[in-house]
Amino acid sequence: MKNAIPLVVAVLFGLAAVFAVSNRLSKTERAAASGTETTAVLVARTDVRAGEVLSDKNLRTRRIPRAAFREGQHMRAEDLNLVSGQRVRAALSDGDYLFAGDLARAEGTDAGAAEPGKWIVPVHFSDSTLLRAGLLAAGDEFALVARGAIHRTVRGTDESEPARDVSEDGMYVLFPCLRVHRTAPDGAFVCLPPEEAMRLQLAQLSLELYPMLRMRNDPRNADAAALPQIRGSQLRAR
Repeated sequence: MKNAIPLVVAVLFGLAAVFAVSNRLSKTERAAASGTETTAVLVARTDVRAGEVLSDKNLRTRRIPRAAFREGQHMRAEDLNLVSGQRVRAALSDGDYLFAGDLARAEGTDAGAAEPGKWIVPVHFSDSTLLRAGLLAAGDEFALVARGAIHRTVRGTDESEPARDVSEDGMYVLFPCLRVHRTAPDGAFVCLPPEEAMRLQLAQLSLELYPMLRMRNDPRNADAAALPQIRGSQLRAR
């Protein structure tokens, strides 16, 4: 019996050591996890039926490790305004991640709805007053005005003087007349030829864009074509 006592004591000390090491590792892992960069994504707040409209009532945010985030799949927390009002293809359970593929395609947004030879492009307004007031709808025409620094090349009067680039702040007509394909939470979708679509995308990187509502099919809209307009070569991404 006396020989068994040292063995029991050794076993107890061994278990205590294992527990201490395990507890220390657990604390280390928790500390490491607390320092891990995370990203906020959208998940279902409740069970969502197929075809149900999404909103902040059935969606919430959850933080996940940045390493687990999948670009183009997970919907970010800041995408809530974008997905609100859209429907889901299939049912979601409480806590399920919301992926881009879960969103049902809105009517009229498929490629077949674009005019031949044109692209459907989103334009984000710096002032969404027209949208909030419900004054901008599909089919409406508007002028797109840009505010910011426009670059141009100035040549000297003397041919020996090198040309120089100057930057001028002001408001300019980017497009005198655009037609709304459909509205978005912070702007609209429009159809443009590829070269103009690229000019619009570049402008959105460097300028503030404002819509000016116009009467539909007003022939006097053509007068705006004589106003100073921005060329692609005058744009610089910030």
